[in-house]
Amino acid sequence: MIERHDFEDFTIITQDEMLETMDNILRILKYAGGGLGAISLLVGGVGIATILMITVAERSAEVGLLRALGSSRKEIRNLFIGEAITLGLLGGIAGLLVVGLLVFVVWLLVPGLPVAFGLGLILIALFISMAIGLIAGVNPAMKATCLSPIDALRNE
Repeated sequence: MIERHDFEDFTIITQDEMLETMDNILRILKYAGGGLGAISLLVGGVGIATILMITVAERSAEVGLLRALGSSRKEIRNLFIGEAITLGLLGGIAGLLVVGLLVFVVWLLVPGLPVAFGLGLILIALFISMAIGLIAGVNPAMKATCLSPIDALRNE
């Protein structure tokens, strides 16, 4: 071909090189997705902590009443931590629904691209979202347990 064209105006790409290029692209996409997921977890944790701090402030009278009626600090703590875990779980479910929709769209656009996630990954994602809720809810829950029943009822 060089003799016919007088110069090299073509390239030869083997199937192995194409597969290597595809692997590199998929690896970059995987790392980018992981980075976006980490940022999303951080933002979600801050959001849950903020919501619970506001909830503790708004429900101080309820916490004071519960403490005055004999609820222990542990019960109050568990109430707010349960709310935090529930918020994390709901956020995880919403995230999985969005990712499922994106995977479906990619599958429709590029049917040959191997995009799928199994039950194990779904369970891990839900566990991580609940753990983020737990971690984000500890500080607000501890602030709720430190409220004095008298002061909390007086502020209402």
